[in-house]
Amino acid sequence: MPAEPGPAPAPPGESPTPSARFGILPSEVSDIATTWRTEGTAVSDLDFSAFTSVTGAGSRTLAAARSVDGPGQQCTDSVGIRLTALADALTSFNSRAQETDGVAADRIRGLVER
Repeated sequence: MPAEPGPAPAPPGESPTPSARFGILPSEVSDIATTWRTEGTAVSDLDFSAFTSVTGAGSRTLAAARSVDGPGQQCTDSVGIRLTALADALTSFNSRAQETDGVAADRIRGLVER
């Protein structure tokens, strides 16, 4: 059985100690949420209106291309909203996880030494 990979190196500015590399760092979760939010905005900003003015000899393909505007916009709006909602949920999760971790750490630190 192959050995498990070692911990990933800490990002710049983060603690390199092994205990800090348990799981995923809050900054990494924040970066994911930021990416999802940015991509959600980019997807929502896609514009399909130019498809309505596609010209050429009449065919079903051109007719289909001309009809992309509404459904395409609905689809990308939906995906953009979903990515933004996921970013919001992940941001909330990250905040709560840090609070919970802090409370748990304080309780452990507060134990009487033996």
